Amino acid sequence: FCAEYGIPYANTGKFIVATSEDELPRMRELYERAREKGVDIEYLTREVIKEQEPNIEAIAGLHTRQTGVVDAATYVRTLAKIVEQKEGVVLRRAMVTNIIPRGDDLILQVKQDEMEYEVLAGLVVNAAGLFADQVARGVNPDFPYVIKPLRGEFMKFNKKSRPELWMGDRNVYPVPQPIPGMYDQWGNQKTMAGVHLTPTFDMRADGTAFIGNTVLLGPLGHMVESKTDYSKDRRPAEEFIEKIKRIQPSLTIDDLTEDQVGIQVKLKGYDDYVIARDTLHPNLAHMICDSPGMSGSLGNGHYMVYDVLKDWHIRT
Repeated sequence: FCAEYGIPYANTGKFIVATSEDELPRMRELYERAREKGVDIEYLTREVIKEQEPNIEAIAGLHTRQTGVVDAATYVRTLAKIVEQKEGVVLRRAMVTNIIPRGDDLILQVKQDEMEYEVLAGLVVNAAGLFADQVARGVNPDFPYVIKPLRGEFMKFNKKSRPELWMGDRNVYPVPQPIPGMYDQWGNQKTMAGVHLTPTFDMRADGTAFIGNTVLLGPLGHMVESKTDYSKDRRPAEEFIEKIKRIQPSLTIDDLTEDQVGIQVKLKGYDDYVIARDTLHPNLAHMICDSPGMSGSLGNGHYMVYDVLKDWHIRT
């Protein structure tokens, strides 16, 4: 899709590295699961990792060749452009404040800048991200899923500022780490990738993108109460260093500058996507996806349209 529409992307590959013996069983489990799913994956020794990433410390690792990076902003703008080319309408800065069932239809009350208006819909897909559970409960008070926001903070550094910081153009991840206080529906503790190293794009004078020298460090994740607070109580650089020093021991506080902050969807007590029709209103469907929701967005959308809504006929 990115190649077809000119969206900057790069198949960088990814190292998932273990730095202690107790991480090896978890890494081996990832390796076996990936092989079962047909993923192009290779088990790496410490010597191989050092040969390719001399500044990375690890006792073993995995290499997934098909992992890549994408310009997310261009991707989203491209999706909007495609909708408009197909005579769809994209309402920017438009907030749905209420959804009211009316017979076989749904009335969406919308606030857009200083305007307020209603939209009559025969079918609604609720893909409101962090606020999808609130939207759902506004229509169906018995909607069972609750979103707990997980804020991820990033810092960055220049990999060419010192020889000890140099790395190739690939992602470097730790073995997935537990998320404190988050469990799935079976009582198992949820995990996430943890603080990792991600290459980023720079732009040439002609407007084309290439992997540059800036490396993102993060996300440093922690549960928050607010779904909209991206700035309060940012984690200090020392905490980033503490999380990454076992993988990249040469990084110092002076190497780091603040970068982006994001808030991720995490479902309380549930460890999967929710892509399904509403139990009370069949003309309302919900799509709640945590990471890797953007990476899987085209597949998730296809599943919604051709599986969940396969028997739906929109009235003319």
